[in-house]
Amino acid sequence: MKKMALVLVSAALASAFLLGSCASYMAWNARRVTEARAKEKIGMPYYVEPANIQETIDTGKLSSEAFDLSMLWMNKRFVSARNVIQYSNREAGMITGKAVEEVDGGGDIIEIWYTITIETKDNRARFSVQNINAVAKDGVKLNYTNKMQDQFSPLIRFLVKDFTSFVTSRSTAW
Repeated sequence: MKKMALVLVSAALASAFLLGSCASYMAWNARRVTEARAKEKIGMPYYVEPANIQETIDTGKLSSEAFDLSMLWMNKRFVSARNVIQYSNREAGMITGKAVEEVDGGGDIIEIWYTITIETKDNRARFSVQNINAVAKDGVKLNYTNKMQDQFSPLIRFLVKDFTSFVTSRSTAW
């Protein structure tokens, strides 16, 4: 009886070990296949940590007016239902939103998801882009590479320039 119980316990432990090993292998293989598909899609040789982009802009406006203009810019610039303002606090002078942009990934369209944060103080605003992620159209999350960063950088420069000109050249007064 004790021998049978010992055999059953041993079999159960061996099964658990094998199932755990299979699950680990499946997770490893899924990642390997995803990386192979990503390399195939846009020729990504290696992973690059996405840079957090941050610019400080001289607005020449009071914090409250810069905040209102920043909200107006966010609402005009990000009109898709997939782009959302997640947080805004006028007293703190902070706006945070999620955005998605499509870029050419060497023949495939790649979606770049990122978080944008605008912080306003008297006479200046800080414009930040962080949490950058790339996703292929078929939903596969891709490793962010130098190639993607090169394709995404002009968009960021455009956003900073567009935001700067909008906030510095307009007024909230009628």
